[in-house]
Amino acid sequence: GMASAQRFTLGNGMQVALLPYNGMPIVSAQLMFRVGDAHVPTSPALASAAADFLSLPMDAEAMYRTGINVGCQSSADRTTCYTGGINIYLDVMVKALDRFIKAGEYQQEQIERFQKRFREDSKLQSTQQQLEFERQRLVALYGPEHPYTLTGVLTPAAVDQLGRDALNTFRAKHYSAANATLVIAGNFDAKAAESLVRDTFGSWSKGHQDTAIAPTQYQRTGPAYV
Repeated sequence: GMASAQRFTLGNGMQVALLPYNGMPIVSAQLMFRVGDAHVPTSPALASAAADFLSLPMDAEAMYRTGINVGCQSSADRTTCYTGGINIYLDVMVKALDRFIKAGEYQQEQIERFQKRFREDSKLQSTQQQLEFERQRLVALYGPEHPYTLTGVLTPAAVDQLGRDALNTFRAKHYSAANATLVIAGNFDAKAAESLVRDTFGSWSKGHQDTAIAPTQYQRTGPAYV
């Protein structure tokens, strides 16, 4: 199934993979950045909040009219922004990803509501027990100082560091062409899609490129218990 995949790299370093197939008239697109929660061990909530709280600008009329939506989510190692829909709107999808990253907005009120809910939830005994269990599990797997451990459990102190300025700074640094891979799969014309991708993303600056989290294993001296 991957034999028909076409891969190329833009001049700014963005990697692109196109996988056309003759099926239902739908397309799915993902723009992945090589940055995740573990890349910011001093601010464990930053990468996930930068992905979760990003929203389309109010003037994104083409997306609203066609029903095309865009969202992002983070994992320990990467951030993925995604969209999809009927293939006649492929140009809207690609441009929506571009506009989402370049002109998306963070609402300070939304951030503050999240912080308030998190602080209240953190007072519950059940929440504290679950967080402590997760912390001990990560320590047993990766060691106490590994980035996966340091960012695997959120605390009120980490959440309180969030703010619109911090999120915009993180996005501007890490959501860059050199840090990105674009994947489009579905029923579409590959040549037209390549031209669309080059026109849309070719003007992005290369920007920052993150390195992968080191795969160093935790050296134990005996069994670990949770």
